[in-house]
Amino acid sequence: MINMNNSQSERRARPALNLDMISSLPKDILDKILMCLPLRDAIQTSFLSRTWRHAWTSMPALLFIDDSIPSTGSNANFLSFVDRVLLLHNGPILKFHLVSSCCCEVAIDRWMLVLSRNGIQEFVFNSWYDERYKVPSTLFFCQELKHVGLSNCIFEPPQMFKGFSLLSSLKLNQTTLTDIGLENLVSSCPLLEILWLSNFNGCTHLKIHAPKLLALSIFGFFEDLHLQTPNLVVATLALDVKAGQHVASGTKSNLIQALSSIPAIKMLELGEYFVEYLAVGSLPEKLPTTFNCLRKLTVDIDLGVLEQTMAALCLFQNAPNLEELELWQALEETPMVPAGKFWKLNVDQRLPFKHLRNVCLYYFLDLEAHFEFVKFVLSTAPGLKKMTLRSHDCPDESKVLRKLLQFPRASKQAQVMYI
Repeated sequence: MINMNNSQSERRARPALNLDMISSLPKDILDKILMCLPLRDAIQTSFLSRTWRHAWTSMPALLFIDDSIPSTGSNANFLSFVDRVLLLHNGPILKFHLVSSCCCEVAIDRWMLVLSRNGIQEFVFNSWYDERYKVPSTLFFCQELKHVGLSNCIFEPPQMFKGFSLLSSLKLNQTTLTDIGLENLVSSCPLLEILWLSNFNGCTHLKIHAPKLLALSIFGFFEDLHLQTPNLVVATLALDVKAGQHVASGTKSNLIQALSSIPAIKMLELGEYFVEYLAVGSLPEKLPTTFNCLRKLTVDIDLGVLEQTMAALCLFQNAPNLEELELWQALEETPMVPAGKFWKLNVDQRLPFKHLRNVCLYYFLDLEAHFEFVKFVLSTAPGLKKMTLRSHDCPDESKVLRKLLQFPRASKQAQVMYI
């Protein structure tokens, strides 16, 4: 027989379930939850309960982004908001992002001083204010920095700067810096693995000496590029439009200077006007370095310019294990006959295209240079599986297809798609 009195007493003695399971989580997990929220929402959790009142003040990451903070209405209110957050914050600040149209050098300098005393490891500043912000000297003494991203800044390391010993990622956009400043900065970061430079000014002779660099992206105006990056795996190199119109001539080989010290490269993208830059000066028959690891090559090129096709051929000859090739044809009016004859003259060469599997040519035109290049690849790539030709303003599709069907193919599996 069931004793009802005992059952009721057991239910009364049983402790009530804790419905607020989140509040009882460990502090590090609470911090991770708060960091997933926009800063505005993270701060508003202080109204949930007494337990949550000061929870946000120990967040190790503060991200001040325009669309994730309260509507301040003015620059002064925004500055006051950041000041209050930093004043109430209690604990290390490992990550600090400031992405806003508001800018006040005095205030930002003040915030940088606070960050330098709180173990900052990641600093991102992106302002689209009219004037560029000069990075204060305090940033250069934050020796725990691992990631830095700056936009619309003036970057001048002081003479006492000894480098960032822990920095692994550096991204500079629309930044003013000098040749020697960039060279010293990069060479004094022994653990640097990622470097992005875009739309920079003040430096035109780039020297990148980074033994552990794995990924590199450069887009901007420069006259000279010298890479010493033996472990570089992925690279994107491009000149802006203005740079393409001011590439200087000379007797030295830009191709050797820029690319001879990247033996470990696996994915290489040569963007706008960069092949034009490589074609300047004397072109060697063979580079001093063979790209044995290169698997994918993307090139912006004008197949109608003889110098550019010669530079491209030099790259192909030094990439014996290339598997994927993408070419983007420049949409500019240039004479096509010389380059077309060039591919005819070189079609019998022993090219190391035995591993090439996929080729894509964007903006294919009904021109001799384009057809001769296609013929050249088809006859020198025994392992080719697919070639895609994406046309641009081609009026007679049937004529193009008839020509393509006549080309001999070294690979029985090769499929040519004309889109």
